[in-house]
Amino acid sequence: MATQKDNDSGLQATSQLGHSRLVDKTGMVSGDTSHPLPHATPPAVSQEPYVHTVLYVSDGTAITAEVFGHAVLSQFPLAFEQITIPFVETLEKARQVRMRIDEQFRQTGVRPILFPTIVDPLVREEVLKSAACGHDFL
Repeated sequence: MATQKDNDSGLQATSQLGHSRLVDKTGMVSGDTSHPLPHATPPAVSQEPYVHTVLYVSDGTAITAEVFGHAVLSQFPLAFEQITIPFVETLEKARQVRMRIDEQFRQTGVRPILFPTIVDPLVREEVLKSAACGHDFL
């Protein structure tokens, strides 16, 4: 995945396997009307530190996604709620996962972090359409 930042507009362009999109500072996708992010309720102001939701989604056991995610997240001193969703092998299961992620975003106003390891490109793309902030590293 290639990333470029436009300092004038604050937009970040990402390109992945022929798909390009602009992401602003809040993580919202700009100019992509084919898969708009769901409407989110802004998070309530709280004195407690926010716990970020992390999802490990795989068409197998999700062990690879967990190991990769733990390695990345260990670099940040933040609290994470970690959810593992294994055996997402069909489009129907992928749609259910996408709806779960989008609902999490609607409730919190914060995009969950996604670590997917799904081989089937159609199933993987369905999960990546979600409101999660993820990277397709397969």
